[in-house]
Amino acid sequence: MPRIFVVITPEQRLTILTMIIAHLQQLDVISQAQYPANATTLPPTITESIETFLGSVIPPIVPLIETSNLSILIGLMGILLDRNVLPEVAQTKVGLAFLTLFLSRSQIILNGEQVDEEEAGEWKATFDKFFAEMVGRWSEIFPPRGAWGDDVYVWQFLASVAVGAGMDQQNVLVMECRYNLPPFSPPPLRWLLTLGTVNKLWIM
Repeated sequence: MPRIFVVITPEQRLTILTMIIAHLQQLDVISQAQYPANATTLPPTITESIETFLGSVIPPIVPLIETSNLSILIGLMGILLDRNVLPEVAQTKVGLAFLTLFLSRSQIILNGEQVDEEEAGEWKATFDKFFAEMVGRWSEIFPPRGAWGDDVYVWQFLASVAVGAGMDQQNVLVMECRYNLPPFSPPPLRWLLTLGTVNKLWIM
């Protein structure tokens, strides 16, 4: 993947990314990456595939997302929502990596760049659709309790969601995720909003 991205045009890179997002749920790092019932680990072959994907496929994509405008993000998120079952994608490490990248980039744009009002409204509608599809399913994105040492990526994703969410949406996040908070954590909402560096693109 890194070698391919070096020799192709930005338009071709975006086409590859769009195809990945459109067929995300068909990838084994998504379709086979949900924890089996009563299990605290994934099969070793799947774990290896996930780490390989995160280490070789995602990194060359990051610069592309870092330079994407809001219109491209709206398109990518729209494709992700239309072509995949969001709650199932969000139960995987790779799925949350893509979502965190898109959401983090959107906040950088909205907070630091001049954005057309109509385009900002389109992003809000896309975000609201994304959020609505996750209502009632937020707690399912956490790994089993026995695997909680591997849940940092989940909280970084939730931080990127909370920053772009309205007050009512933030309350939903807190209500649905409150039982997953680690012991001795700060007040839930403040923790969601301050965890990690949400103004930077994140990748495991």
